[in-house]
Amino acid sequence: MSSSYYAPAYGETPVASVPGNKARLVVNVPADAKLYANDQLTELSGTTRSFLTPELPGNGQFSYNLRVEYMANGERQTENRKVFVSAGQTTSADFTKTLTANVSSPVVVTLPENANLMVDGVRTNAKGPVAEFRTPELNRGQSYTYVFTAVINSNGTEEVVDKKVTFTAGEPIRVNFGDILPVRTASLSK
Repeated sequence: MSSSYYAPAYGETPVASVPGNKARLVVNVPADAKLYANDQLTELSGTTRSFLTPELPGNGQFSYNLRVEYMANGERQTENRKVFVSAGQTTSADFTKTLTANVSSPVVVTLPENANLMVDGVRTNAKGPVAEFRTPELNRGQSYTYVFTAVINSNGTEEVVDKKVTFTAGEPIRVNFGDILPVRTASLSK
């Protein structure tokens, strides 16, 4: 049996005790998140949000569908959870742990023909015109800097071009070396 969301009265302060015929939900969310309980937007704010359910009949368990919406890396994220509550008890849900999880970033590098790619001084197997791979797992939301190097071989000469890229873990990385023309040698004729 599902119960509906009960919005706390304006200015209601969460207290430690829970009435015997209601349950308390304590939900940890990102500060700017929207919290929905059974598809109803709550009017609560902050990183810890607490509310009482309406009166719960009997001694059984009741479910709440919680949904959190927030922005991460410029994209709207949504996370859903079903939690169970019982009268006289406090139930907690933490939506912040998934924010600190490790993620990898997709990488797309455009290279000239006859070019090899190095990342932070390590040669890769990637060759032009487009190399696609993922970074190792990184701390979500943290900034990292990689140096991408295109080693271009043309007519027996080698040109090395570096591009330093700072990115946020989880966001896509695009590097374009396609605008680099291979080294050409000209000879003068008499």
